[in-house]
Amino acid sequence: MDQRVIKHLENVVYWARSGIDDTKRPVVAFTKSHAITYRHGQVNSKYLINDTVTLINIVNANIEIKTTVVFISERNDYVVFHTINEEFPSFPINFEIIHRGQDYRTLGLDSGNLVWNGGVISSVGAGFFYGTSHCKKGDSGSAVFDLTGKVLGIIVGKISLKLSNTNIRKGIVDFSVQTPKINFTEISDHYNKSCIIPIHIVLSNLDITEDSLYEHGEKKPRIEDEGHKS
Repeated sequence: MDQRVIKHLENVVYWARSGIDDTKRPVVAFTKSHAITYRHGQVNSKYLINDTVTLINIVNANIEIKTTVVFISERNDYVVFHTINEEFPSFPINFEIIHRGQDYRTLGLDSGNLVWNGGVISSVGAGFFYGTSHCKKGDSGSAVFDLTGKVLGIIVGKISLKLSNTNIRKGIVDFSVQTPKINFTEISDHYNKSCIIPIHIVLSNLDITEDSLYEHGEKKPRIEDEGHKS
């Protein structure tokens, strides 16, 4: 990935002032006016629709963007924010539809510091894609990009697969059918995969009214609303 692209993408990462603690959980600006994070956890699980949330930029703490919660998916484990009075100063150049065999890079936070990782999209689940990047606790909410800097999705959890695990053999753990929310409980540390929610699925669930999602002031076809299904 080009160094200029890397520098640009590092400016799309924020954290949300929670009022509960000072932990910097990643929030990613994925269009000029939308940001996304994971749903699970003590803080993020408390968000409600229409909550006002201040997002603070990781690279430049002087950049604070006021947003409101506009969409919550319990099943797919994500929360979407929309800016109130302004656009994000930096956002990805566009989104790309994710596919198996695709190389990707992840950008998240470790103790408030930006961290890059990467892998290959290995398989498809029920509304999710799985990547080969070794995902550790705290990586939830990391952005996923293709090698040109287009946003592919975010990491919402980790699965650890071991075919000898008796629960998997007996069908107790079935990642393809679990509802209403996928169980991200770690089974073993033998083989880790990142669980990724594709950004095109997120966009399809939003009521998009902007003429442009990825260009300041440029007119583009709207993405049609497919309903608020979660």
